[in-house]
Amino acid sequence: MGLHGGGYDSRYFDAPGSSLLSRAAAAGFPALALTRPGHPADEESARRQPSFAEAAVIIAEAIADAWQQLGDGRPGVVLLGHSIGGAIAVHIATARTLTWPLLGLTVSGVGDVISPRAQCSTVRTGRWTTGR
Repeated sequence: MGLHGGGYDSRYFDAPGSSLLSRAAAAGFPALALTRPGHPADEESARRQPSFAEAAVIIAEAIADAWQQLGDGRPGVVLLGHSIGGAIAVHIATARTLTWPLLGLTVSGVGDVISPRAQCSTVRTGRWTTGR
């Protein structure tokens, strides 16, 4: 189950030519991606944006529905969260009320350490750059 970051929607995991969803299906692993609550973030939905914990509850319920429909004969669900979706996936993974089997958690695009190369670039220019 793919959970996208802040500037994206579920299509993040279905990019033409490099779709994670298509590649997983071709390998025999059904994969889904959800658009997180409040996205795409137009002005109205941005005002109603749930907290990470609230979004985790909503998404866990959606996964439960998907599990009921698609989970028969499968061992469980792996959460793949990118950026803010990763933070929400961690909230989901730590919940004690899941009604579906969680097999794993993988997170990308998060961290609290800036590489030395990026730090030098930021200090030198006063703005974020690619470091090139």
